[in-house]
Amino acid sequence: MEQHDLRQSLERLDTHLAEAAGDADARAAIEQVRGDVQRALASAGAAPTAEHLSLGEQLRAAIPRFESTHPAITMAMAEVVDIFNRMGI
Repeated sequence: MEQHDLRQSLERLDTHLAEAAGDADARAAIEQVRGDVQRALASAGAAPTAEHLSLGEQLRAAIPRFESTHPAITMAMAEVVDIFNRMGI
């Protein structure tokens, strides 16, 4: 069940990231996170990997940056982080 929830949450986050606007710095950060999310989606049925751990850490660090400017992205990031926490990642 958590794998399914993870996939849905990653897809939702990817959609929000694809639709996000911002200045050049914000766009670069968004594209970096989006690339990592897409790689995690590609491996989202497999056992947790170091890549998942890295993405979880990156999302935790990025949440404060997007909190005031992109609340939907922040909520989607927090949802993925919560699933990772439940999975022990």
